[in-house]
Amino acid sequence: MPFAPHALLCALLRGEAPPWPRDDAAAVDAFLRAARHHGVSPLVDARLRQGEAAASLADVANATGGRDTTHDASPTPWRSWPEPIRRACREDALVGAIDEVVQRAELERVLDELARHGIAPLLLKGGALAYTHYDAPALRPRADVDLLVAPFHQDAARRILRELGYRRVSGPAGRFVGYQAEMTRVGAHGQSWTIDLHWRLSNAQSFAWLYSFDELVDASRPIAALGVHARGLGDAHALTVALLHRAANNVFVAAEFGDRLIWLHDIRVLADAMDDAGRADFVRGVEDKRVAAIALDGLRRCAQCLASPHVGALIAALERSPAAASGAELLRAGRWRREWLELRALPTLHTRLAYLAGRALPEADYLRERFPEARKSALALLHARRWLGGIAARKR
Repeated sequence: MPFAPHALLCALLRGEAPPWPRDDAAAVDAFLRAARHHGVSPLVDARLRQGEAAASLADVANATGGRDTTHDASPTPWRSWPEPIRRACREDALVGAIDEVVQRAELERVLDELARHGIAPLLLKGGALAYTHYDAPALRPRADVDLLVAPFHQDAARRILRELGYRRVSGPAGRFVGYQAEMTRVGAHGQSWTIDLHWRLSNAQSFAWLYSFDELVDASRPIAALGVHARGLGDAHALTVALLHRAANNVFVAAEFGDRLIWLHDIRVLADAMDDAGRADFVRGVEDKRVAAIALDGLRRCAQCLASPHVGALIAALERSPAAASGAELLRAGRWRREWLELRALPTLHTRLAYLAGRALPEADYLRERFPEARKSALALLHARRWLGGIAARKR
């Protein structure tokens, strides 16, 4: 039978106790590669240690003649897991815990400085959920921190980040072609911090205009672990954003790219954290924004991998909704239909024309980031290189 590390990872994250199925080094390597690709090796470490603790309790109960009726009472599945997997996941978790302390201190510094200038961003995605929905922040690895500011604060926020030592790595191709800038600071000892500064929720036009900043702020929540200036999305908005993020990656980047298990796990923990009122708010929200089919698609994928009763309840509620099919066109559209849907999502004729101009003639900074080895070339040559590369890609 073929070795299936993905199925093993899903079983662990669901709280099950699967035995290790193979006795060869290749399977160990494949499992660790999968765990790291999906960003869940710290969660695997936590689950293995929980299982080992339960197995030890079962040993004590058996030795003293007691009866252990816990889910993990049998020590056999946990004792079958190879030591190289335990050791590697433990090391990943420890490195992540150390890095989290450094990253947290820097994030607090950034938030304090933005607040000093009257800017109050919202933390998005894993950078917020790590401190609000996980037992320990290091259990939610993330390569960067996503900060959302009001559109009118984008220039001031970028200036402040530059003053703090951050430099733009990549950014939008035009005023209406992308709505975030990746900025990185490298410390004296080589450590680095990356902030994705957003002024709309997504680079995808179909999602970028769904919510105003004030709408998200009104339902936001404090993140006490990061100080008085830290706020994140309310659970209903956070779950919607997690599902939109998955869809954007699958539709605009590559099929199944948005299905990394850490992102599906975010969906599960958010659904599990909601009470009935929160789940009702979420359902009304995706109905109002006409993205119910997109939400359903992500919830169904989550249920396939990391099923929970609360995820199932949300699926059932949306399937009963009169708006259940809203947003489905984007999921099944071909390339040119997607382009039309993206153009149509822009709110005015002016923004549509500016978007088309930005697609045809991107800004200089964008071109020099795309072709770093030719940064000193004339701008016209960079435009020509981009056009010729696009023509060649279409022919292929």
